[in-house]
Amino acid sequence: MEYTITLRQTAAIAACLLLQHARPQDHLTVRADRGGDVSGNTYCHPSFLNDGSSEHFIDGVVLEGISNSNTGFTSDANGWNDRFFDGYGTVTRLTLGGSYSLSITGGPMDDLYYAWIDLDHDGSYEEVELVGSVQTGSPNETVTIDFTVPGETSIGYTGLRIICIDYYDPAPDPCGGYAYGEAEDFAVLIASDFPCAPINSEGTTQGDFISAIQVGPYSGANGQAGAFPYTTPNGAFHLEAGATYDLTITSGEYATDRYKTWVDWNNNGVWDDNTEVVGEFASTNPFTAITEALVVPEDAWGWFPMRVRCADTDALLPCDDQTWGETRDYMIVVDHPLLPCLTYNFLGSTTGLGIAHFDVNGSNGDVPHGHPNHWLLPLDPVVHVSPGDALNIAVTGMPGNVGNLVVCYVDLNNDLDFDDTQETSSYVQGSSQDQVMTFTLGVPAGAAAGGHWVRIASYGQGFEFVNGCTDPVAGQVVDTYIIVNDPSGPCIPGDISWTTDGHFIDGVQLGDIQNTGSGARFGAAYTDHPQSTTDLIVTHDYEVTVTSGMQDISTYRAWIDYNNDLDFDDPGELLGSATSDAAYQSLSIPFSVPEGTPLGTTYLRVRCDFGAEPSACEDGQWGETEDYRVEMVTNTGTDLEAQEPFTVTAGEAGWLVRVGRGLEKSQYSLVDGAGREVQSGQIAGSTLLLLAGSLSNGSYALRLTAMDRVWSKLLFVVQ
Repeated sequence: MEYTITLRQTAAIAACLLLQHARPQDHLTVRADRGGDVSGNTYCHPSFLNDGSSEHFIDGVVLEGISNSNTGFTSDANGWNDRFFDGYGTVTRLTLGGSYSLSITGGPMDDLYYAWIDLDHDGSYEEVELVGSVQTGSPNETVTIDFTVPGETSIGYTGLRIICIDYYDPAPDPCGGYAYGEAEDFAVLIASDFPCAPINSEGTTQGDFISAIQVGPYSGANGQAGAFPYTTPNGAFHLEAGATYDLTITSGEYATDRYKTWVDWNNNGVWDDNTEVVGEFASTNPFTAITEALVVPEDAWGWFPMRVRCADTDALLPCDDQTWGETRDYMIVVDHPLLPCLTYNFLGSTTGLGIAHFDVNGSNGDVPHGHPNHWLLPLDPVVHVSPGDALNIAVTGMPGNVGNLVVCYVDLNNDLDFDDTQETSSYVQGSSQDQVMTFTLGVPAGAAAGGHWVRIASYGQGFEFVNGCTDPVAGQVVDTYIIVNDPSGPCIPGDISWTTDGHFIDGVQLGDIQNTGSGARFGAAYTDHPQSTTDLIVTHDYEVTVTSGMQDISTYRAWIDYNNDLDFDDPGELLGSATSDAAYQSLSIPFSVPEGTPLGTTYLRVRCDFGAEPSACEDGQWGETEDYRVEMVTNTGTDLEAQEPFTVTAGEAGWLVRVGRGLEKSQYSLVDGAGREVQSGQIAGSTLLLLAGSLSNGSYALRLTAMDRVWSKLLFVVQ
């Protein structure tokens, strides 16, 4: 194996020899030693009398990617050594929940070694962040400290500090003063398994950084030398599906770096599809702004990680480790046309500010933790309220609840925001850990019947309240769904998960009711279509045609409220059912209107469900319900002149026939007094002109045939 020996010189002492693998020179230009390095290490540091001791020191540190050996005693300042982003072997990646062994090689004396990791990324080493201590028992002995990275640790770069002192201290101060010893600082990247988090071993220390970034009206934080070379997705860009935005990236102070942008549109965490590369460029001058087109796919909705990288390399991939440069992650948020405005925040409940549990009128659930910290959670059982009632909401906070701001909303007008009158509760500020905070949110007397969104939001501390679509600083947002009953209409059933899994009605057809292509995932649990109506003749046979949704298997049933008592549970009101075995399948439910059905307008109900097959008014698990209107009419025989199914107006050339609804395209025949057919055909629309010029004087019968029935009128020719 080939190696390179690199000599580093400090102001205090000719320091250590670093042994590292030789790597190809893949940077864009010949890289000169530019000096002026800015490590970005802002931690307080300990001090040692006489700049430490040549007998009490750290001779080597090994932790995953950190491999620093045979360093002897060194001192950047009073026995403290800053190895932040000091090149290959000085930075490592640690995974949430991962267990590790930190190996420390001591000097010639029996010394105590202590190690801290700044797990909360607050820029200081606290007592609870001491990951372990160990003592050497012989010269140049290698000892280990075993530790586990807590699963709730924040993601991103942070500090690792190791101190060597010559005595046991039950409560060592990571920033204190000591007589003898040495301290070394390293950078560690706390990361999750997914997505990848690349390392830049020298980072931004020499000016390789993203100076500025802008997407449409949104700006990211400005970069600088010494900034940590990985930025978590703590900023969000709210964009629209199908829109194109200007993405402007400004290079850093080093002239020749490569910049590349990806968006993980399929959310697989690897940015490996050709369509996910937004663009790339190589800078030739410092602080140069380049604009590229960021196109949001037409069908996009949800949360999509965007990665922007800078590196001094010819080929730049989204996950490969580099020497110089930085990586920034952002979150693109795209609203769904049928869901309330989406929010995003990076911190979530990691600071202890969030929602552990929620309750709406006795129906409750626990809240998950993790990105995007915005959740769609059903209520089980379904919550029903009537206009004039109230929503009684209880929110259980978390251990860091003090100062947490919590607000509740209801989308009364179903415009998918929460900024209208009476849609927002008074907010509650948490005052104790794990506190149960209660709200009352009224449902006005004029609230529309049907489904409504309820939003419960925890915003963290110091949040300036704006409206329900504003991204929180911390905490979580929960969207759930309730049903407002109709006091003057039929029962309205709910479904716990309604159409969220794709069990929906994509079309209903019956006579003049022609509602097709109307279904969608996340569509309403209940929809009333009062404008969609058709006539049904008592004793006649019909078929309801239902188009299934995106799931292969769903059950569809239809009812008519024949006695108009606003339920559908009387004998004969269930018309029938059909089960799909493919998505978007056309299904037929045949039925006959019973003799004796009262005339007038009543309800046709069509329901989709999966599994339990609830009744017309019973809450289910998945699916939706749609109501239409049907007009019950009669047919008393062939003489329907009193009901005027069609009219005939005499003119100079003959007769103008106008047919009513349902008789369009009916067959007609004109029969003379001897029973002979003299004219026949099909009505092309709603009118027909019968010419009388060739007819002899006498009486004629005009007969219209449709729906297995015959209507007739007596006509006379006198010339």
